[in-house]
Amino acid sequence: MIKKIYLLISNLIIFVILGVTTLIFILSNDKASQYIMDKLLTGNKIEYKKIEGSMAEGLTLHDVSYENALSSKSIKISYDAKMLVSSSPAIKLIQAEDLIIDPKKFPVSQEESKEEFSMLSFSLKQLVLNNMQVIVDEKPITFDINASDIKYDKKLSVKRILLNLASSYGALRVDAQIKENSLKAKTTASPSEEIYDTYLGFLWGIPKTLDIDIDADLEQVSLSTKLENIGLVYDANLSISNADIKLKYFVHDGYFTLDADYGLSYKQFQSRINQTAIFTSFGAYYSKLNALLTKTPLKLPFKSVSAQIAGDTVDMIADIDTPKIHIEALGSQYQKFIFKAGNKPMPLSFTDIDILKNDILEMRAEAVLDLSPFSLQGSVHAKNIYSEMDGAFESDDGNILYIGTLTPKADTDLFKNSKIEFFSPLGIILYGNSNEAIVNLDANLLNLTMFKNGSVLNGWGNLAQNQFHIYGNISEEKPKLYCNASIPSVYALLEEFSLNSKNENEFFDAELTIDSVFTLSEKPALETKITIPWYVIQTDSQTSYQGENVFAHAKIMDKKINIYRYNIDILNHQISSEKPSAITFDENGTIAFEEFWIYDNLSLKGFLNPKQMKGNLKLYSEGFRYEGEEGNVSAKVDITAFFDENNTQNIDGIITLLDGTIKYETSGNYKITDDDIIIIQDIKAPSKINRHLNLHINSLKPIGYKTKDIDIYFSPDFTVTQEPDDKVRLYGMLGMDEGSISGGGKIFELKKSEIYFYGANPVNPYLNMHINHYIDTDDIIIEIFITNTLESPVIVFSSSPAMSQDDIMSYILFGEPASSVFESSTSGTTKASLGTLFFGTGLKTIFSDTTGINIDRLNIITNPEGTFGYEIGARFNKQIRIIYSNDNTQSVTLQYSLSNSIRIDVDVHETGQGVTVLYVKDYEDLHY
Repeated sequence: MIKKIYLLISNLIIFVILGVTTLIFILSNDKASQYIMDKLLTGNKIEYKKIEGSMAEGLTLHDVSYENALSSKSIKISYDAKMLVSSSPAIKLIQAEDLIIDPKKFPVSQEESKEEFSMLSFSLKQLVLNNMQVIVDEKPITFDINASDIKYDKKLSVKRILLNLASSYGALRVDAQIKENSLKAKTTASPSEEIYDTYLGFLWGIPKTLDIDIDADLEQVSLSTKLENIGLVYDANLSISNADIKLKYFVHDGYFTLDADYGLSYKQFQSRINQTAIFTSFGAYYSKLNALLTKTPLKLPFKSVSAQIAGDTVDMIADIDTPKIHIEALGSQYQKFIFKAGNKPMPLSFTDIDILKNDILEMRAEAVLDLSPFSLQGSVHAKNIYSEMDGAFESDDGNILYIGTLTPKADTDLFKNSKIEFFSPLGIILYGNSNEAIVNLDANLLNLTMFKNGSVLNGWGNLAQNQFHIYGNISEEKPKLYCNASIPSVYALLEEFSLNSKNENEFFDAELTIDSVFTLSEKPALETKITIPWYVIQTDSQTSYQGENVFAHAKIMDKKINIYRYNIDILNHQISSEKPSAITFDENGTIAFEEFWIYDNLSLKGFLNPKQMKGNLKLYSEGFRYEGEEGNVSAKVDITAFFDENNTQNIDGIITLLDGTIKYETSGNYKITDDDIIIIQDIKAPSKINRHLNLHINSLKPIGYKTKDIDIYFSPDFTVTQEPDDKVRLYGMLGMDEGSISGGGKIFELKKSEIYFYGANPVNPYLNMHINHYIDTDDIIIEIFITNTLESPVIVFSSSPAMSQDDIMSYILFGEPASSVFESSTSGTTKASLGTLFFGTGLKTIFSDTTGINIDRLNIITNPEGTFGYEIGARFNKQIRIIYSNDNTQSVTLQYSLSNSIRIDVDVHETGQGVTVLYVKDYEDLHY
């Protein structure tokens, strides 16, 4: 038994040794390996030219091909034979050179196995594919692949894969790893110029190389990338910046998701957007967007916007929401869309427009859009505190029509003091296309029709009975609109709107012509020429102004007014300038005089806010020159004026007369007669102003004063002052150096004299005048000294040689002695009385002729030899005063003041009696 068992074991060992020896011989022998592989490969239609190596260590096949579907210059397989017989075969290397694969040429199997293919576990140390080409649509895609540590045991793992791909679409570089069927890769894509031009040409800013991260497994594939700054070529204002984009595909469910975060800019708008979306394989989609506005050129009532859109291949629905506004859209077959928009009552306090800060806006709109053929129809309704608007619009085949009505609310603060009914309701019609358009505005007293043909605008309109014409060309780089308007009577225009004053003693009228040019640009400008051939202004029954040929040429741009030239007629004075002036203004109503010229040589600078009554102005000139009927004078002017909101005015400065001649003559008659009776109730009392005035007037040399009766030189040195709640007062002196005065046919030479102002109101200066009168025929010099005040002058006479008072008076009045004039009289008393009478009459005539001032009563005092007359007055109370006069006749006058404006004088004299009623034209006190 033991012998039999031994023989069995011995024979088995010998058989195993013999079998292993035979296998080693076959695997190690090149000829044997080539023979076996030839039978194996040719049996599967694989052709090659030669085989190198052995089946024990590995083989290299040269010039390998398979039915024109696969070819390779060489394929090398390296392995350890002992590892091939394990449950998980291991291969050291598979390397292919110039491998070309055409998937379309692989034979299709006639049998389809429904059984799942179960691959054996294996490992591959390294896979190298150099210059590998895959033919797709008859175009080669070239690969270089180098993979290491490839393992498969129901799940695939690869330690690292390096892939370089080149094709007509561009280049791709991949650095990846696979861990248990999960791929993580970093790729760099470089699209070709053809791809850029064909598919990406509408974008600018696409990088030449695009980095894409891939994270994939058998369930899903995720792609993510970043973009710095891209935009649309056809609209450079629209751009996307700092975009993070992630796209995910779910393999089994067959849908995509998008998660993106990017900055979106359009012109001066900037926002940050987060967007998510889902797309299914059967065409359904849903997207949600949240935007935060980071920069806007306008102040908006919201900072965030959200939107949702959902749909499929048939229908879609969208919602756009802000905290204040909601928009809905519903689409059918992607051909017809219905839009609805509205908002809750929205305060407009966010705006910078003062008139809208307290406003509240409500709006709703509906529209229906058809894409084929294109048509849009809808309606809009909006209202705020001040007005309501209703309108309907249509658009088809490139034409747009809008018909609406704007109705202001007359009871609001904005319109309650306006005649808004003349412009309400305002009908609006707009019709046009890209080449032609018509606009019409129509109300009770306003109509405007504008036509557009190409780039040419032309239109007409009327405001009440006044017509205007508008025209222009908008094709220019800076389009201009021209407007011509003529208003024959401003009074008639205001009367149409019931805007004239209800006070029958107030009146204003003028003729007005306007020629304007409005330039449309980034900074709009309005240039206008205004001509007023005549104007009339009446403020009360005794105060009126009129003028002719008022003209101004100015340009308004960017809150600045450039005045090129102007001419204003005020009280028959032409104030004009040919020197450009500049005035600016701001949203608070402040007017800044950068430099405003008067007569081209008087400069006004500073600012003024009429609404707040604040300002600081400076009037300055080194040599201001005025030429007119009143005279020709040059002066140095330096005056400052300060105003504040408390109605306080501080005016301070100096006027220094340099040279010139004054020809001004007073035309007022200050004595009131019965013909001057007026109604004083319509005269407006002056408003009280808290004014501090200190204006000094002097001269460097004597200034001439010349009229038909006066030719003198004077030197002013006085100050005009005013304190709050007080009247204007004068302090100082007016020196008269030399000259002559004509009156009553006589010539009087003025010697050095002075007039002193001491602040009285009304002005009643002290006189210190020295006048000589020469009688050439008799070689007589008469000296006249005038003292006291202007209202009550005291006149003293003397002569050389010395004469009686009768002769002095007679020479002054008649040029000959009293004995010749009164020789027919025998009574000395009568002579004296006649002399006094003639003297008083003549002296008053001289004063009236030369000064324009009527003297009511004179105190005439002669030298120590005698007097001509006197008067004595006494006041009993505020209303009653009695005056006794001894002139040519004796008289008693009773003065009774009924009011500040009416006084009754009762005269009793030697020849009779009379009653006089006096009226005045201002509010001066009559109690004297």
